[in-house]
Amino acid sequence: MQDVPIDRLGPYPILQFAAAIVVLGGLALAIWRGTRDRKSANSQMPEGTRWFFDGPLAMAINLMRDSKNHLSRIVEQNEHILEELRGIKDEVKNLPSRRRR
Repeated sequence: MQDVPIDRLGPYPILQFAAAIVVLGGLALAIWRGTRDRKSANSQMPEGTRWFFDGPLAMAINLMRDSKNHLSRIVEQNEHILEELRGIKDEVKNLPSRRRR
């Protein structure tokens, strides 16, 4: 006869089941209280509480975005100069070599 899966739980399967229910109930209670507290805290949150995310972090991200935009504009403006330099380089390579003696 095969073992029933309940036999593999050990000597106290009812206690293990009860402990699992208590843990899952506690987790559900913590999630419920967290969402309830978050909803009530959002309405009472003063302006200065999100200072870290709205202050230095946002400023740093904005500065990085601005510098990326400026650098990309510099590259766009100088592309024609690079194309001219490549053309001059190709012309110099194609010139016949003349040596004076």
